Amino acid sequence: MGWLEVHRTVRGVPMEFREEFSDDFTRTQVSVPPRTFIVHPDGRLEDVTDRRPVSEPGDHCISIKVTDDPFKPKASSPEFAAEARSVQAEAEAPRNEENDEDYEDDEEKDHPLHVAIENMLNGKPPSEAELLPESLPKVSEWDLGGIDHLGPRGAYKMLENLEAHQELVEMRGRARRTVAAVRNLVEANRAPRCMQIKSDGTTCQAPAWGDRLLCYFHVRTQMKHYTEPDSNKLELPVLEDTRSLQVAITQICRFMADNRIDVRTGRALLYGIRMAERNLVEEEA
Repeated sequence: MGWLEVHRTVRGVPMEFREEFSDDFTRTQVSVPPRTFIVHPDGRLEDVTDRRPVSEPGDHCISIKVTDDPFKPKASSPEFAAEARSVQAEAEAPRNEENDEDYEDDEEKDHPLHVAIENMLNGKPPSEAELLPESLPKVSEWDLGGIDHLGPRGAYKMLENLEAHQELVEMRGRARRTVAAVRNLVEANRAPRCMQIKSDGTTCQAPAWGDRLLCYFHVRTQMKHYTEPDSNKLELPVLEDTRSLQVAITQICRFMADNRIDVRTGRALLYGIRMAERNLVEEEA
């Protein structure tokens, strides 16, 4: 009995095998070796006698030569001998076909490449803030005064430091503006809400103006309404939503039908309503 070191491609991937051959190999040209092992990159042997890799039409043999028994102990490498004996014992032990699939799954999970991929996928990437330095190098007046005497490398480093300080100043300014905006929103949310009921039956909910029950817009609207109490005039609702636009169009058409306003005035009013509708659509967008 002897062993062959075979290098061939399996499905286009180069692989290394150890195949056992009988004494009459040269005479009978046995096509299927008694035992076959795959040699992994870390030197580990995997018994694939009962599940040899299936080659495809494009696969070919790269090289083949006679080699030593992979399970023969080597005096120069006790570790290799112990590993070879364990592999031989595992290869000669009776295999349980029902556990082959579980064995292969466990073997794949323990593979270094599989472990590296799992660590990469489960690892949380650093945030943009974590990539920033904790502090910036100080730039003194002495450093700024000696710019004319700096070389290319020193000038480049000085420019990086100055740009970093400028970016820090800009970030602090953005942080201050953001804090001020958040504080304004908090105060606005605490303020009382406008109690005006709109045309669709809902309340305005805008911040109330001062100690009043209505917002600035509806306070000014009601003030204008009370200064013009003549009921014979056309009174249009506040054009603040689609319902109020429909009410305004209905009133204009009714006044035009009763000849209380002329056609020219009605067209001008409808044009104004069209502009108000366009503004509402832009605000909602």
